Amino acid sequence: MFAASFTRSYRRSYRQSSRGLAAESSDPSRSGVTLALFHLLLCFSRYEHCCLDSLMSAAALRILAVDNEPSVIFSLRYIFNGPRYDLTGVENGDAALARIDSGLEQFDIIIVDQKMPHLSGVELVDEMRKRGINSKIMVLSAHLSSEVRAAFERMDVHLMFPKPFDVRQLRTAVDQLAA
Repeated sequence: MFAASFTRSYRRSYRQSSRGLAAESSDPSRSGVTLALFHLLLCFSRYEHCCLDSLMSAAALRILAVDNEPSVIFSLRYIFNGPRYDLTGVENGDAALARIDSGLEQFDIIIVDQKMPHLSGVELVDEMRKRGINSKIMVLSAHLSSEVRAAFERMDVHLMFPKPFDVRQLRTAVDQLAA
């Protein structure tokens, strides 16, 4: 898209400019470089459309991460970066429910912390289950007592990970959960 819009504006500048561009430049070396750049941009534009089409056909894994610690959300954005993942981060359970209730987005996996203000992880998962949210849920928390684990298991939470976590293990677990 960028290349296409740049190419259109370049063509317009190429036609309108009175000095310094390829066809109107008196310097033959600048003319060749500018034309080569123009050709490269045209090729990139075709390549860009090809890549966008292939990326659109393979849907990204939509992840909602709910944690009141900005550093955790930042880390998850780093871990789940790239075309395979689309991560949305929110700071508490109320924000997560608002995002889900808006109906604008569907999430494949929801990653929840246990200890958060307003709603704990157990309370958030309970609310999501009451609302019929069928996303796969994963808990990522440093506060996983046996009672908390039992409560999550009763609500069909698919996976529980302690903090701190191993990056490779977490990514592998999320990939397996999505499969």
